[in-house]
Amino acid sequence: MHIYDFNTLSPSEFEHLVADVVTASVNATNSTSFTVITQEGGHDKGVDFKLDDGKIIGQAKRYQDIPALRRNLKKEVKKVVELYPARYILIVSLPLSFVLRKEIMEIFHPFIKSEVDIIDQIDLSRLLEEHREILLRYQKLWISSVHILQQLLAEAVSKAIGEVKWNSTGKEIESIADVQSYFVPTAYFQEGIEILEQRNVLIVTGDPGIGKTTLARALCNFLFSIRRFNQCIVIRELILLYIFLTERKEVSFFLTTSLEAISGNSPELMILAIS
Repeated sequence: MHIYDFNTLSPSEFEHLVADVVTASVNATNSTSFTVITQEGGHDKGVDFKLDDGKIIGQAKRYQDIPALRRNLKKEVKKVVELYPARYILIVSLPLSFVLRKEIMEIFHPFIKSEVDIIDQIDLSRLLEEHREILLRYQKLWISSVHILQQLLAEAVSKAIGEVKWNSTGKEIESIADVQSYFVPTAYFQEGIEILEQRNVLIVTGDPGIGKTTLARALCNFLFSIRRFNQCIVIRELILLYIFLTERKEVSFFLTTSLEAISGNSPELMILAIS
């Protein structure tokens, strides 16, 4: 399990992360209604979030060191006593020792009912592992970690591959087979073959209607008939190309996408790649 550095988030971002994680955890076990209270940098009066119509309240504490956290918690007790909730949940961005957990429970007695209501850096990291969809929304936590990026990429690729249906690929193969009945080879076709032979990857750009799809199908047909490839996968997400190029052999790929998603430009592109 990876331990995340929650201090990379701003105080407001940390509060929203905590709200998302607690919401997901609560909803996973029961139907309790959860409400996030955002203060936009103002005084929170002892409440960052609440659930069960305010009977249960909680706070998210993001601190760089334990002494500062301890000093702040002692000040928060007065606010909690005034609110007098049935239960108080505390989430902190730092790892807590068993001794400090016991101390916090004594400080907030009788509002913290058990150590389960004290969630530290390690606990929060574990909850994020259980709710990866939340982790993806907070890029600051993982964008600088190669290990996490590889994990997320592998998960996304695996999920995306599961969504690739043979039906759509099968229909495209029919179109690839039909292209020989009307396609007239051009200089671009020959150039495309040469590029594929040399580099195994071909990018075709151009405005809609210029003939990119026809050219790509003609090249796929060439791979089937001349190069004797026996499989073609139609993919429409760039991320899918990663797994296919690293794990598959003797497959021709026909990928359609848009440059706008990559660079903000208007022309479209097609990529034909061979493993």
